[in-house]
Parts: sequence; C-alpha cells; structure tokens
Amino acid sequence: MTARRIGGWVARAARVLPGRYLCLPQALTAYVECSRYGLDPKLRVGVMRSADARFEAHAWLEHDGEIVVGYLPNLDEFRVFDRAGELVK
Repeated sequence: MTARRIGGWVARAARVLPGRYLCLPQALTAYVECSRYGLDPKLRVGVMRSADARFEAHAWLEHDGEIVVGYLPNLDEFRVFDRAGELVK
C-alpha cells in the first residue's frame, strides 16, 4: 500500500460523503491509515495571514517528501508548527 493511494482514497471519500470534510479531518484520516500500513507520514499544520490580513490555517499530510492530502499551491507561505506546538518557519 502506498501513501499516495491512501491519500487518493481519502480525497475521493471526502468529495462523496455527506457533510464537509476539510483539510484537518482528511489529513488525520490519511495519517491513521498510512500508519496502519506501517508508513511513517508527517502531519503538518500551518498558519498564515492572507493578502487581506485574514488568519488562515491548513493541515496536510506528507510522506517521503510528497504531499499525500491537502496540497495547496501556496503551502510554502504557511508557518508550520512542530510537534511541541512551536512555529518552525
């Protein structure tokens, strides 16, 4: 099983299930499933101020340097929290 495949399943399920499954539930679901298959994913949570000064937060999952779920074109603009809750960039 690959992290990419799990991410695809999670993203498809989020589109067809009733309700709203935004970035955090998708990232957490993919994290749990990847872990069940013995993979070592990295859950990322980041924050930023948008161009109009609004606070934005986003969660995504990485495995082996690839985004599994939660890709955004501007991910590099987010300041990411480390495991202790400190901003690292």
